[in-house]
Amino acid sequence: MNIKIIRTNTNSLYTEGQLLVNGKQIAHTVEHTHTMLSASEYQVCLCKHKAQRRIISISHTKWSLGIGQSWIVSQKKHIIGMGQSLIPGAIYQGTLIYERLFDRIEKCQDRKEPIHLIITDDKCQSSKACRHWTKA
Repeated sequence: MNIKIIRTNTNSLYTEGQLLVNGKQIAHTVEHTHTMLSASEYQVCLCKHKAQRRIISISHTKWSLGIGQSWIVSQKKHIIGMGQSLIPGAIYQGTLIYERLFDRIEKCQDRKEPIHLIITDDKCQSSKACRHWTKA
């Protein structure tokens, strides 16, 4: 299974992108610009959090793919938020997308297939931070 994040827009606060699974677009992504992973290839695995939540973990990092709703407000770091684009820098309805992706990864792990995450920022352009997310 190949999971790919193509970063499209970046500014001082957040970086937007697209999440593709085996070449098909699944969701939009939002990452905190100052703490995001570098563009590269990573292995993905599944694990459980202390609160018994299922987490999609990026191997050998402290990162995870997550639903990331209100991630800027809560100052969560080490997460790649996914969902449907609401306004620049914001996503919503990520829970359903996350659960579907988790189930697909779980099936691949059961079949012992490798799961790769490829992050690329070749097409990334500078953008302005949406006023909604900036401090006035």
